[in-house]
Order: sequence, then C-alpha cells, then structure tokens
Amino acid sequence: MKLITEEYYRNNKGFIVSLVKQLNGGYFDDDLFQAGSMGLIKASKKYDGSKNIKFLTYASYWIEREIRDEIKKRNKTRNNIELNPELQYGKSESAEDIADKKESWNNFKAMLNDEEKKIVSLKLKGLSQIEIGKIIGAPQATVSKLLKNIRKVWGYTMCEV
Repeated sequence: MKLITEEYYRNNKGFIVSLVKQLNGGYFDDDLFQAGSMGLIKASKKYDGSKNIKFLTYASYWIEREIRDEIKKRNKTRNNIELNPELQYGKSESAEDIADKKESWNNFKAMLNDEEKKIVSLKLKGLSQIEIGKIIGAPQATVSKLLKNIRKVWGYTMCEV
C-alpha cells in the first residue's frame, strides 16, 4: 500500500480518536490526533498486504506508537521546565526574580542526597520510573516512593517529577 486515500482516512479517523482518548485519560487532544494520523500514514507506507494481516491491525501499532511518543515528548518538556527554573524565565521577569529562582534551584539541588540527585537527573532526561529503577538497581515502586518524597518536600512548583 503506497499511501492511504482520503476516504480511507475519513473512515478510520474514529479509530485514531478512540486511541487518543484511551491513551490520554479519556480526553481528546488535537496534537495527539495529529500524531496518530502520522502513525496511520507511516503504517500505510510500510504495510505489506502479502503477510495476511489486516491493515488496521498493523496500523494500530504505528498509530499508538506515534501518540505515545508525542505524550512522552510533552512530559519530558514539561518536566524540564518545571524542574529547571532557568527554563522558566519570561521576558517580563526582573533580574532579581531570576536570581531568586536560580538560588532556589541551587538550594534544591544542594539539599538532595546522591540517590535523589541521580533520580531527578534521569527524570529530567525523560526516563520512566521503570527505566530509572533498572539504572539504579531498584524496583519501580521504590523509585515512585522516592519521587513522591521529593515532591512532598519540595512541592510541585519546584519539582514535578
């Protein structure tokens, strides 16, 4: 299959909408729908009809993959901004506000123990709790508990990890 037709796209966009809602906590999102549409197009380029697999079955993998990648990209960006005040500076902020944020960020980093610093650093890179656990040799539940403690101590405005 070379490219999907407009009619096929129209007939299957409901499937993309349902995957977006499923992966986005029941809510529709235009950007995620766009990512899912790109997954449908990718699937159409890679699909081999001779393998006896229905196209939509094959396409569901690519659609879901694109949606999940978009969600992961968003979360990574959000975490970087919330964890690193240097990325939060707006043009309207005074030099004093910026200095206060830098001081708060440096104080935050100084108060973490080595394990917490490593976890925050890995979370800033966009890794999941499971991935972090594998790196530090701890189960996901332990990583979750450590992140929860960091949030509790430092608050969501400083550290939504």
